[in-house]
Amino acid sequence: MAALVTYSPPSDKIIHETDADFVTRDGYGKTVYVTQGDVKIPVIAVHMYQNGQPYAVPENAFGNIRWKKPNPDRHFVYNPLLGVDETRTIAYFEVTDQMSVTPGFVDATIEIMIGSETTNSERLPIIVNKNPIKDVDLESTDEAKSLAGLVDSASTSAKEAQGSATKAEESASNAKQSAQEAAESKEAASTSASQAATSAEASEESANNSKSSADSAAKSAESAKQYSGKPAIPGDNQNWWIWDAEAGEYIDSGDRALLNYDVTYSSIAEMEADAENQKPGIVAIISTDVEIEDNAKTYVKRKDGTWGFLADLSGFPGVGFKDQINPETPAQPGQTDIYKLRWTDGRETELKVYNGKDGTVLSVNGQTGEVTLTAIDVGTYSSEEIDSKVISATSKNWDISVPSDGWVSVADPAPTWNGYTAVWENVIPVEGIEETTDIKSAGISFVSGDRDAAGQWRWLESGDEVITLYSDLTVAPTADFVLNIMEVK
Repeated sequence: MAALVTYSPPSDKIIHETDADFVTRDGYGKTVYVTQGDVKIPVIAVHMYQNGQPYAVPENAFGNIRWKKPNPDRHFVYNPLLGVDETRTIAYFEVTDQMSVTPGFVDATIEIMIGSETTNSERLPIIVNKNPIKDVDLESTDEAKSLAGLVDSASTSAKEAQGSATKAEESASNAKQSAQEAAESKEAASTSASQAATSAEASEESANNSKSSADSAAKSAESAKQYSGKPAIPGDNQNWWIWDAEAGEYIDSGDRALLNYDVTYSSIAEMEADAENQKPGIVAIISTDVEIEDNAKTYVKRKDGTWGFLADLSGFPGVGFKDQINPETPAQPGQTDIYKLRWTDGRETELKVYNGKDGTVLSVNGQTGEVTLTAIDVGTYSSEEIDSKVISATSKNWDISVPSDGWVSVADPAPTWNGYTAVWENVIPVEGIEETTDIKSAGISFVSGDRDAAGQWRWLESGDEVITLYSDLTVAPTADFVLNIMEVK
């Protein structure tokens, strides 16, 4: 394998960025989302840190991506990095078809190797989203291009060693050639036996691998069935929750799903002064007067100790009316006044008001010039006429008893009122009321007795000789009532 080279992503690649620390394990890197079927176009750029400070890998270092596929898929990907940027603090690797074949939460780290020494970063926050329609069915297998490189290097070294041995043998003396050939024949026979045994072992191993592949395929099918229709969802704690097929339930990924804030400051200066007391990943909001520009701005604490701007939640300022400037000299009748209106955003507009011309009275009730109208002109009554038309009213009150033995069954058709249908009626003569023929109207109210048991629902009119009371209850024949009649003339 070659040491990490300087790499610059081509313009046709889609770059996903995140962070990874080789010392702390805070896990505050930005979550990267890829989709089933993504192949080579997505390139993931990992900003590397050492205890919160940018980490530049040495010139003689190698680098790999270690990628464990989501549960219950047990396969892995072990590929070399594409390279690093000019500062050697950003590592790049491409997304292969085996990386994106299984949906779910990925366990992945960046591996840096210097000779026989190795270090790995914290877990990278990567989620593979389910693709509703895949182009082809791709079987999940292990992918290890870095191991293949190591094997190729070992094979090359072996071949070179074999070549050296062959040349050494060719330089042996001719005297020992026959003995050597005999020894070689014996060794060849032994090698053939060893190869036969190796072939038998290989056949057995191949059978075991076939069974293992069948088991893995069955597990992958079951996994795909479980993951179907179970995408990542925001949880009550505002983190992403992902489906764990092995556990058969949603689990907390630890990655924030919704924008919320953890701490409030009255100014950016106050936030900057308190930076050393806040951990990476903390979200802060500025809460101050709405007229101050920094109000409602949100920031996130970076791993390098600085604050990064997220968004301004204050929205757009509204515009309202401020004041108006009236014309210095009001316009004459038939002319236009121009008012200047000023708005809170600094704009000025004009409001034009036309003043109508004074008209001339031609004739009002045969009069011209300045006319004073009288009540006769407009057809109104004089005060004496109005007084004569005012109706005076007097009132009298009588209490009339309703005998309980006066209730009789109502003949068809039975009258109704307020949704009730009469079953009984009681006819009470109007006696003791003076001058009943002069009654303008009389209201009836209950002095005693169950008000809901009966009803009259008609005012007494002039000339009435009786009052008819109705009831829809069977208890009415035993009910006693006292009515109050108020006469209004």
